[in-house]
This record gives sequence, C-alpha cells and structure tokens, in this order.
Amino acid sequence: MGDMDFQLLALRKENKADMLFIKNLYYMSREAEMATVPWSLSDKKLFLKKQFTLQKKHFDKVYPQAIKQLILYQGQPIGRLYTVVNEKSKDWHLIDVTLLPERCGLGVGRYLITQLINKVSSKKAKLTLYVHSRNPAYQLYVDMGFEKIGDKEGYYHMQNNCLESRALPYLIC
Repeated sequence: MGDMDFQLLALRKENKADMLFIKNLYYMSREAEMATVPWSLSDKKLFLKKQFTLQKKHFDKVYPQAIKQLILYQGQPIGRLYTVVNEKSKDWHLIDVTLLPERCGLGVGRYLITQLINKVSSKKAKLTLYVHSRNPAYQLYVDMGFEKIGDKEGYYHMQNNCLESRALPYLIC
C-alpha cells in the first residue's frame, strides 16, 4: 500500500446508498476479534449483524445530531468519521473513526484527528471521545494529547481541551 498522499483524502456526508459499505466496514473492523472466537462462520455473521444493528441504534439514539461522514481516498470510500459539534457549549465529540483494515497504520486516522483537533482549537473548544480500554487506538489518543477523564464499563472517556494542544502539522479541512 505504501505512503498515502493525505491531500487526496476527502470527507462527504454519509447517505443511504452508503449503508452496504458502512455495514461491511463494521464487519471488517471486527475480523481480528472474530478470529479468536471458536464460533461457526454463520454464528459470527449473525453476531456481527446484531452488533452492527445495536451500534447503529445506539448512535442514532445517543447522537441524533451526529455528523456522519465517509472518508474518501481518491474518491473511493475507505472509512467513516462520526462527530458531534455543539457550538454553543464549545463541546465537540469524536464518536467514531473506522478505516478499512488495509488503510490502518498509514497515518490516516492520525491525520484526520489532527485536523479535527486543529479545527476545535480554532474554536477554543474541547474535544472528547470514548475508547475501549483494550483498543490499540488508546495509545494514539494519548500521544495526541488526550487525557483520561473517566472510565465506564471498560471504556475510557478522554478529552483534549485543544487549547494547549501540541503543534500539529496538518491543515484544517
């Protein structure tokens, strides 16, 4: 896969026609986890289908105002980015960033989160997120200046106040 030209990344609003991609993205993001479970293929598929439905319902209920975007590279979808912005209270929340497995580890997530931090910083706001305690992205968030402010049912609540964030090298989108 090699290096990525981040200038070829774009975001666009998710629409109903994207649902098959979003569903498959979710399934692929759980492949490594499913490889460790001694279930039949049909049981794994059923489990993932139910989990996807539950996650979608949860996001729709808890974050009805979410900005749901596809991450595109050279015009092709490679992931999703979900955020919530409350301009009044200056609270921004990163709900989800998920990439196709072959796009992980190339700096795409770091690049997009850096852009988000820069944008939030320009608004003198704070950025929060939740991450599972065993998610490898936890260390990325720590490296990017997020601090743990809570712990609930195995998920860390993290915050980057974006006012004292480190000099981040990417342009705001």
